[in-house]
Amino acid sequence: MSNASSFSLLRWAQYVIQLGWLFNRDVPQVEFVFVPGFQPTPSSLTPAANTSYVVVTPVLQHPFSRGSVHISTADPLTKPTVNPNYLSSIFDRTVLIESIKYIRHLASTAPFSDIIQSLNDPPASATTDSDFDQYMRNSLQSLKHPVGTAAMAPKSLNGVVDTELLVYGTKNLRIADASIFPMHISAHAQSTTYAIGEKAADIIISNI
Repeated sequence: MSNASSFSLLRWAQYVIQLGWLFNRDVPQVEFVFVPGFQPTPSSLTPAANTSYVVVTPVLQHPFSRGSVHISTADPLTKPTVNPNYLSSIFDRTVLIESIKYIRHLASTAPFSDIIQSLNDPPASATTDSDFDQYMRNSLQSLKHPVGTAAMAPKSLNGVVDTELLVYGTKNLRIADASIFPMHISAHAQSTTYAIGEKAADIIISNI
């Protein structure tokens, strides 16, 4: 956190909660996704012929890295400037490296190891933290669950919407999507986003 002086009040509040989660065994930090089949990465683009694959992917649930989305022009048709800022936190990098090593451990443990003939990506030659760090930087992907660009939080913490989903400073503008998540959750975002839509409908109906 070398640039901690530039953190917003909301970011500090988020970090306090996240630090508490690290000591709560009921709040998972990593999801391991098992996929039967081949998944291309920059270091392994095509599958070998007559070969079966299984992919085990570590997914960081509560990253400490923070990206940004900014309007760059007054033209409403111009896309915003997006910087995901992946891996800017040493915590995120460390957890993902340890996750890769854990997957290696799983792959070498029976009965899973009984069906694995070779390691493909990262290759078996990658064995050190430095190797895994380089692999991670080259192969990192988003799971396409971005949240929090218009966080529900107190205005004093630079939140964007209140508990009625109203954008601060407006009278009748509400946001009802995953952008209002104030924190990443330990799950895929779809069902929670549906719940926000249902809640928004209830709020709007109650104000008619």
